[in-house]
Amino acid sequence: MKRLVKTVLLGLVASAATASWAADHYWYGKSTSDVTQAEWNNGIGTWSSDVYFITEKDLKDGAASVTTLDFSQIDQDTVVKKFCVANGLDDERVVTFTGGAKFGELHVGYWGSYAEYSGRLVLDGAYTTGYLEMGPWLNQSYAITGMVEVARSSSLAVNGETRMGTSTQGVGVLVVKGDMDSNGTLTAGYAAGGKGVVEIAGGTVYSTRDPKVGMLGAGTLTVDSGGAFWSGAGFGSRVWTQIATDAGSTGTINLNAGGEMYASQINKGDGSAYVNFNGGRLTVIYGGDTLLTSGIVATVGAQGGTIDTAGYSTTIATEISGEGTLTITGRGRVAFNAKPTCAVEIENGTAVFTAATTPGSVALGTGGFVEYDLSGETEAGKTVVLGENVAMTTSDESPVAEHVIIRNNGELYWNVSYGDGSLSATSFAATNGVVTDPTGDFTIFTGYYNGDYRQDQVKSWVNGFPTADTKVIVPSSIPKMQIYVDKATVPCKELVLNGDFAVHGVGKWCNFRPNTVTGNGTLTFSARADAYGYFEAHKGSYACTVDVPVVLAGPARVSSYPGYLLTFNKSVTFAAGATVNNNAEAAPVFNGDVTVESGARWICSLGTVIASGKTLSGSGTIEGPIELNGIVAPGTNTAEILTVTGAATFNSGSSLLVTIGEDGASSRLVLTGEGTVDVSNISVDVANKSALHHRSGCEYTIMTVANGSIVGKVAGTVTADDGSVWKAKIFSDAKSLVLVQSFGGLAVFVR
Repeated sequence: MKRLVKTVLLGLVASAATASWAADHYWYGKSTSDVTQAEWNNGIGTWSSDVYFITEKDLKDGAASVTTLDFSQIDQDTVVKKFCVANGLDDERVVTFTGGAKFGELHVGYWGSYAEYSGRLVLDGAYTTGYLEMGPWLNQSYAITGMVEVARSSSLAVNGETRMGTSTQGVGVLVVKGDMDSNGTLTAGYAAGGKGVVEIAGGTVYSTRDPKVGMLGAGTLTVDSGGAFWSGAGFGSRVWTQIATDAGSTGTINLNAGGEMYASQINKGDGSAYVNFNGGRLTVIYGGDTLLTSGIVATVGAQGGTIDTAGYSTTIATEISGEGTLTITGRGRVAFNAKPTCAVEIENGTAVFTAATTPGSVALGTGGFVEYDLSGETEAGKTVVLGENVAMTTSDESPVAEHVIIRNNGELYWNVSYGDGSLSATSFAATNGVVTDPTGDFTIFTGYYNGDYRQDQVKSWVNGFPTADTKVIVPSSIPKMQIYVDKATVPCKELVLNGDFAVHGVGKWCNFRPNTVTGNGTLTFSARADAYGYFEAHKGSYACTVDVPVVLAGPARVSSYPGYLLTFNKSVTFAAGATVNNNAEAAPVFNGDVTVESGARWICSLGTVIASGKTLSGSGTIEGPIELNGIVAPGTNTAEILTVTGAATFNSGSSLLVTIGEDGASSRLVLTGEGTVDVSNISVDVANKSALHHRSGCEYTIMTVANGSIVGKVAGTVTADDGSVWKAKIFSDAKSLVLVQSFGGLAVFVR
């Protein structure tokens, strides 16, 4: 927000101990508003050293009749030492200053030798003062009120203190419709028994030196529609709002609909403090402080209220109640140290609760997230239940819980700064619980959680979640369960997938070591391009058997060891664009179909074996030898090829399945390794036989070798839908296997 008021340092700050002056001048203006031309009882005098009054007595007695004072003809570098407005509170005698001016002191409502009246002043223009007081002179027992209004499109800069209610019966009222800079302490309710009111009605106030709402007396700050109160100079400034500072004082802040307050902390003293949301917004401007300290009575009215974190982390240490809904927004993090009893809704932000502070109901909007802090909850036998879009975090290295249940769309953060951590739990499960029609994912984050893990700003040294003896159950009620791992080992004895499960390595390394994976879901594994992400058996400890479909979706390594094999019993897909390495002592075992999608690279120098009756398909690249006991099916259209850079062995019962086009194009297997390729054990088939029909001069190249040669003879033929017969033959250069039409048992090349 742009500040419209330019502060001018006056070097003149009020002295609260002075009560007499060199000369007094009383406004007797009757014919003009020009302060340099109108009558003063003692003449104009010297602006910089004399004191000036406009009083209710003189206006009533007829000594003065003009209530607009125009300061525009005073040199703008001139500082009027002191001006006192004691004109009363009647509407017909409201005093308006125009033209702009600089004051050493400005008093509205005054007690003194010649004036004991309330005052009401409107400032129209740009003004600065070294001191502003609304109410009588310090600690005088007079029921006098001072009211100042900063008009729209006008400004006021106060370089020293602003005081309201400076006597035991005094009242100070400040209404801001324009802009105000308070560079000294702004205090509403200065004296015991005094009252101070600040009302921001469409204007903006910057208070840069710990404003006080109720010091010894009663103070009220109300921000109405279009108004803004900044406790600080802007975002990043740390200025605390003091509320009800001394015993016996009262401080109240009202944030009405359309009103905004910006603060790092509202700090309760020894008095009675109240913060009321009536449709307004409280925005955090500095992170790490307690936004609402303990003991404040905070309520949310029917129009609701909003806390905007502006990306910062903050804490609420007091209970918030009321009939309305408190909305948390701003993409930051609010930790609740007291239980809110009002309704809470999270939008584009995170709310953190403990077991003692979790509210009965939390609604989640777009980007809303709730975090459950398990720190200190380490007793055995405890059950932790997390609701929809709810996370658990802990700073304990090894918390204990009997059961950990996480419902739909929940997230779990394993928050350990140093050392090894583990979760001791009889069962660890994600369950839909009472949530119906789930639509979100469930996510576990392991590593150090610093407030925004999802932006990959994590640093951790964690080892051991879940523990090797833990059973992790992924329910069918959750569309997808995810775990994000940074510099962590993730072992578990048994992983049961009744829903989909994804492991993402987001740090420099990640070791995923399940012992068994069973169920009906799909397991996805990926890592960052610059990370070392391992999906592996645990050498020397246990093998890894996976009985669910697997997708290797990003840069990753799969590791298998003699005696501790990594075995895939269902399909494995190397996702498009993924590069996957096997750099261990044994190749993984594939007992299901294997797909290498377009752009994917499967690097395995120890060889890839395709089981009997299973299919190797896709249009990516296998870097290393292959051994085929089943089907190889390159691509799904005539433009796709499957590339193998190592030797190819075709065992008995293997076959080559291709897709052809009517123009003679065909999908193909491309072998770039050295040595001979014996095709005696394979058969050839066509996926789309309807495209294969009798025509003159048509043949299809279905396999090529770059650095070796093809030997042997393919047995059998392919019969097209039109009855034509086709046979695979080695071309004369021994570099191509070609499908040609057979006539009477004779297959003839047409090239």
